[in-house]
Amino acid sequence: MRIIIPLTPTAQQRPRFARGRTYKAKSQRINEAHLSAHLVEYAHKHRDKIPLAGPIKLTLKAVMPIPPSWSKKKQDAALTGTVWPDKRPDLSNIIKQIEDVAQGILFADDKSICEISAVKRYGEVPRWEINLEVL
Repeated sequence: MRIIIPLTPTAQQRPRFARGRTYKAKSQRINEAHLSAHLVEYAHKHRDKIPLAGPIKLTLKAVMPIPPSWSKKKQDAALTGTVWPDKRPDLSNIIKQIEDVAQGILFADDKSICEISAVKRYGEVPRWEINLEVL
């Protein structure tokens, strides 16, 4: 199954600690809510195929926005793939974000993910491109 979510990919943030409690930052909760809403909408439309069961392969493409302050030449290089988004957020934290939000919506538990392929690129339209298949 292939899902495209028109949101800027964000990283899973570390938990916060205060007064003996653990909590998520407000920005993290907001990002998760937006991403979750898109996944729930997709799951509702395809409820005959979801949740996936068994070993799962996750293929993820995180398309990051090109900084508008860059020169036209550098923006073109980013679009052709000669300039990579080697800045924050980390790809591993982007993967963790989608694993955590999709758990319970697209698959029962992220322990079912046995294979991962992921890439972070620049594009004109920021988005998550998620492909899940049962192995």
